[in-house]
Amino acid sequence: FLAFVWLAGIGALPLAAALFATQLWLCHRAVHTDPGYLPLGPVGVLPQPLGGENADIQSEELDVEGDTAAMAPLVPFRTGQAESAVVPGAWCSSCRLQRPVRSKHCRTCDRCVDRFDHHCPVLDTCVGRGNHRWFLAFLSICVFNALVVVLWVESAVQLGGDDPGALLEENSPLVWSAISHAEVWLCATAPLCTLHIWQVSRGVTTNERLNQRHPNYDYVHRKLQERATPSGLVENWWAFLFS
Repeated sequence: FLAFVWLAGIGALPLAAALFATQLWLCHRAVHTDPGYLPLGPVGVLPQPLGGENADIQSEELDVEGDTAAMAPLVPFRTGQAESAVVPGAWCSSCRLQRPVRSKHCRTCDRCVDRFDHHCPVLDTCVGRGNHRWFLAFLSICVFNALVVVLWVESAVQLGGDDPGALLEENSPLVWSAISHAEVWLCATAPLCTLHIWQVSRGVTTNERLNQRHPNYDYVHRKLQERATPSGLVENWWAFLFS
């Protein structure tokens, strides 16, 4: 951003400072907001026996992102079932609790996370119901800031008077520093941001999308095969932002 301000002029300082501060604030919110850790059960509590319509649910382990031994059994999410519902058989021995549907145990954090999406190694935090919206906002501002830097610097080079290459030659280290840094951020965040926008629009998480071929996640496969509708998009985004 210093290179960007140097090239764009002092008049760009308020804009650059505002964008940079917004990016830092959204990063802080994504990292320090509770992702949805489920409360730990009391020490010594035993799992409840299976029963009713869940008696046929098997305790299975699925190796995704290195999660195996500490992972609680997978359970299906039935149509019309509240996301806060506790499903008998979804027992996590590490957290000593019956997991709600769409939750998952993260081995890195060693906690069960409500509406688990993934564990972000860059921010070193889980992404779940509590901070997923902040995570997506952070990705969006990263993409926007990178685009601003790239377009503004390239415009400054092209509008550098009779000799567009003069500015490039005179400020070569600054130009290439601003452009290369912004393009790295753009290549790293734009595809991820696009993927998360698509997943939210379809009402699925990263964990569910990666596991859609597993029998306990067959509802995800069916949902993704359905044609997206305007009302469905609005409903999915409303649930993502306000639930």
